[in-house]
Amino acid sequence: MTDLLITWPMEGDAVWRHARIEFGAPSPFDDLPEDVWEALSATETRPRYASLEGGHLLVLRGVNVNPGDLPEDMVSLRLWLGPHAIVSVANRRLWRLEATETALEDGSLPAEPLAIVLFMAERLAIRIRDAILAMDEATQAAEEALLSEENDQDLRTLQETIRRLRRRAIWLRRHLAPQRAALADFLHAAGPEMNQDLVEDFDEVVNEAQRAAEAVHTLTEYGGVLQDQLEAVRDAQMARTSYILGLVAAVFLPLNLLAAIFGANVGGIPWAENPYGFVLLSAVCLVIAAAGAWVLRKRR
Repeated sequence: MTDLLITWPMEGDAVWRHARIEFGAPSPFDDLPEDVWEALSATETRPRYASLEGGHLLVLRGVNVNPGDLPEDMVSLRLWLGPHAIVSVANRRLWRLEATETALEDGSLPAEPLAIVLFMAERLAIRIRDAILAMDEATQAAEEALLSEENDQDLRTLQETIRRLRRRAIWLRRHLAPQRAALADFLHAAGPEMNQDLVEDFDEVVNEAQRAAEAVHTLTEYGGVLQDQLEAVRDAQMARTSYILGLVAAVFLPLNLLAAIFGANVGGIPWAENPYGFVLLSAVCLVIAAAGAWVLRKRR
């Protein structure tokens, strides 16, 4: 089912119309060219720009802030900027669209198609930046926990945290790199239709998209380094455990051999008839254990 959610203004010629769509549903816009609707309602699409039917098609991605969803499960916002109006569609709720409607109602946003596109792109960029900052803080906290000498956090839990952050960064990078290119292409194509202030503002949005793509790439590499550090810590723990077990075995191996000899069920066992045999055997074992510990300590 496709719902037409926003028409601005309600009376007269609409400058902006927005619908929440289901893939395969018919178009709620009677005057929209069929090719444009097919592009807007495509099942899978990455951020891109295209000139279509005398207008500008711009597909963007925004961080998913819907309750219960993951931020990296990015929501697709598809825009078609016609000669005098803008049409936008999304398959899920986008909080920034509600902010756009509010800004139009209170007059802080001019009711102009290019200004509306700029407002949406800026708000998407802010959400993406906030998500990246949160991921960066979480990654730094994971590194601090990993490097802290007082860290008693379970390594398996820490490994899952690092893996989740790295997977999130990889998914964001998949969309942010083409998003920067899409915004740059849109600015290049629609630039002649903009005044100088809009051009400068759009250029800043493009730069912000570039910074976001670079930051996510850095986080991806950062996560790989943390993963390597975690593996090194786990290897060191296993080596330390094996070393301690080896020391214990070195001390008790002679004692096990001695106990096996004296426990043999054959005749001629020393001190078998001696009432102090057990005491003497225990004393010998203590001496051997002490000597083994002294040798290990001497050789460090």
